[in-house]
Amino acid sequence: MRLFRPKPKTTSVRILVIEDSEVDRKVAGKAIELGGDTALTANDGTTGLAMAKEYLPDLIILDLRLPLMSGQEICKRIKGDKDYSWIPVILLTASSGVITPENMVELKANDLLMKPFNSDELLAKVNKFLGI
Repeated sequence: MRLFRPKPKTTSVRILVIEDSEVDRKVAGKAIELGGDTALTANDGTTGLAMAKEYLPDLIILDLRLPLMSGQEICKRIKGDKDYSWIPVILLTASSGVITPENMVELKANDLLMKPFNSDELLAKVNKFLGI
């Protein structure tokens, strides 16, 4: 069981982007790679959850509205499993009314990023949780 994220070595960290919008997925992936890290991507909830468990990313960027499994369900499953609960999760949403501070606490999500987002906003949040 991992309770904390180990300090990165000389290799890049892995960030999983679970986002059904191809444009947002590409923007996030490109920003992450330009920041020197490795972007893993999934375009639906089921694939995203499987990748999170297989690759144990250092951080997950998670859209709330996904096909096959919602972002809320994925977040609950990750944060509810002691083997994965240490992974920080940044939620993505286009609707301000979709998530409340109470929902954030309930989901145990670490942060929220509103769409449309830009690369600088995304990297600032990523760096915050990776301790950079």
